[in-house]
Amino acid sequence: MLCIFKAFGAWFLLFLLCINLLGQVVRGFYWRPIEFEPVSERLSVVLGNENRKAMIGNVVWTLIVACLLGGLLYALHHYWNAYLVGAAAMILVGRMPDLLWEIRHGRSGPKGQGVLYVIGVVLVIAALPVVWYALCRVPPQ
Repeated sequence: MLCIFKAFGAWFLLFLLCINLLGQVVRGFYWRPIEFEPVSERLSVVLGNENRKAMIGNVVWTLIVACLLGGLLYALHHYWNAYLVGAAAMILVGRMPDLLWEIRHGRSGPKGQGVLYVIGVVLVIAALPVVWYALCRVPPQ
């Protein structure tokens, strides 16, 4: 019984880590600089410099978070086993349709209950028994 609670807690923590890191990486790939109508030449130069700084900061942040996501997957494999990496991959793939919908529409809200959305939800929920199996049935490597 304790193992079930441990598996649920690990799945929930893995879920939070994966969706937040994936959200940062994917939103970093879809980021665009702000477009503006210059009122004066000086304002155009200042806003252009700010856009360049924001773009460099976005690239650096996206790379850092992508490395953290890769490090998370490596740590899961190194300290536990490949089943936990598989569960994390299931969560990452399952979150992708919902995340792309949020980026496309600019908000989180009612989504179409299409096939990809349903498959994504099923993958995220199906990761729970995989986490249980990885933690309770397979010894750590």
